[in-house]
Amino acid sequence: MADVKKIATCDSYGNALVELGKVADNVVVLDADLAAATKTGVFLSLKSARANSCATARTLQ
Repeated sequence: MADVKKIATCDSYGNALVELGKVADNVVVLDADLAAATKTGVFLSLKSARANSCATARTLQ
């Protein structure tokens, strides 16, 4: 196991989305102001037509 490269889960998630987006046109990303934390910003920059960054709103009571 010495040759296994450890990377953060969020980096793996972002990289996997990009790889899936290359082979499947039906993959889209909806992001709720977490692109930096979830690394979905990479997909957004490469496949901008299939990605959307949605703002969140707080509910007033």
